[in-house]
Amino acid sequence: MTNANASSNANQAEKFILLIDGHHGVYIPQIFASNFPTTDWGVTEEQADILLRGPDLEENAEEYWDAWDRVLNNAEWHSGEGEKFVLYPGECGDLFMVKAADLTEEDEW
Repeated sequence: MTNANASSNANQAEKFILLIDGHHGVYIPQIFASNFPTTDWGVTEEQADILLRGPDLEENAEEYWDAWDRVLNNAEWHSGEGEKFVLYPGECGDLFMVKAADLTEEDEW
């Protein structure tokens, strides 16, 4: 690996902040709703309630994934410095937050 590639990879890693490890699988949305201030992310109370119920209830499964999809596509958090962060699902199931301004076309999921 060249120094330029190593530097690029380091910069890429720095912009993604791991929130939840992918080993939690289908429970990542539930963990997000129970461990992060969902209202600060613009998540509605209804969406948070659905996520908190989890994926195990058969009658909640479709709502759970629909709510999570809406959260992933719309959630944003603003830092005290006015920077906007969005959620980013990693390739291995990890959930990251990243500054919206730092996302490139290569990062689009």
